[in-house]
Amino acid sequence: MGLCRLDKAEGAPITRQVHQMAEEGLRVLAVAAAPLGDGPLPDDPRDFAFSFLGLAGFEDPVRASVPAAVAEARAAGIRVKMVTGDFPATASAIARQAGIDAAEVVTGEQLQTADDARLRHWAQTAGVFARVRPEQKLRLVDALQAAGETVAMTGDGVNDAPALKSADVGIAMGQRGTDVARESADIVLLEDDFGRIVEAVQLGRRIFDNLRKVIIYIAAIHVPIAGLSFLPIVFGLPVAIWPLHVVILEMVVDSMCSLAFEDTPAEPDIMRRRPRPRSESVAGLPQILFGLVQGTVVLAAAFGIYATALRSGVDVDVARTMALLAAVLGDLALVLSNASQHSVFERWALPRPQPLFLPIAAATLALLTLAVAVPGLRQIFQFGVPSLAQIAVVAAVSGLAFMLIEGLKLLPRVRRVTGAVAGV
Repeated sequence: MGLCRLDKAEGAPITRQVHQMAEEGLRVLAVAAAPLGDGPLPDDPRDFAFSFLGLAGFEDPVRASVPAAVAEARAAGIRVKMVTGDFPATASAIARQAGIDAAEVVTGEQLQTADDARLRHWAQTAGVFARVRPEQKLRLVDALQAAGETVAMTGDGVNDAPALKSADVGIAMGQRGTDVARESADIVLLEDDFGRIVEAVQLGRRIFDNLRKVIIYIAAIHVPIAGLSFLPIVFGLPVAIWPLHVVILEMVVDSMCSLAFEDTPAEPDIMRRRPRPRSESVAGLPQILFGLVQGTVVLAAAFGIYATALRSGVDVDVARTMALLAAVLGDLALVLSNASQHSVFERWALPRPQPLFLPIAAATLALLTLAVAVPGLRQIFQFGVPSLAQIAVVAAVSGLAFMLIEGLKLLPRVRRVTGAVAGV
């Protein structure tokens, strides 16, 4: 506007129009023209005799999916900030459309004169930064990291490269991003959509949860296998399971059940938790111990059935079959229980099973039935044929073991171990 040499009376309505257009979320371009003489062009633009022609407003509408994605990110404990080179009023209007907190807007001019303490304060409190230069984006990233924040930075231009490189997670736009931005980033979006970032966060949390679940499960299932191998010897009872049974449990049942965890759905509250501390591991001693406790419950059920059956005069082969059936049902119960971090007593509904759980459970029980029903296989596995009443007892005891494990998940300390408490 200064190039057109407008006086205050002429410039005031134009300035008001610029602010009005900016508040509507438009990017405003002022257009002017100057005559050219036959001589050389002036080196300084102020030497041209510019005449103001008008204003052009460009709209870059917010994607329809962005407000919902920003709200989901906020619920997940992720603070979304807008850092842009746009005019402050334009940035504020677009931020409001996107659902970003625009109560405090800080300009690049303010950042330029701010000391480190003031910069760190604004980095924490402000939601919108306008008229920001590339080096100031880097300062904002550094200020947030200095405050202990994990910072993800998005960008598409060459000037964004330093901030993308410095951020904990640099995210470049794949469609309109420059080669320099893509090479500097950790992640490249195939679709330039903010919602994809939120989906990636959800996927990462789901993978973390499922890894923790399967580690707890693996720790748990080896307790009944080891216990049924050694406890009968300790108590002077006939051998409960032979090496062949251990091989079958390890290679068939456990492997099949582990596959179920690959497709375990995300927890319903997965995007309502605060981010985990960076120091938190996938699984440590607390998770291993809880897995061992789960396994001990299954072992108590299986070995209790075996010992009680023998003391009641049941044939050793039938008792062995009952114990192995209890171990298999306990294995399936562990898979079902660890499908969710929450107890069934919280919602009074069974956990949503993994897509592969029912086929795996059916296949496992079918194989066990085949081994008992076919005389040749029954002899190889040293099985007997239990009565329906004995099968019902095994099923009932296994059900009680499942309920006990679910009850343990209500304990506050266990809820922290499994991650059922938000922010853990």
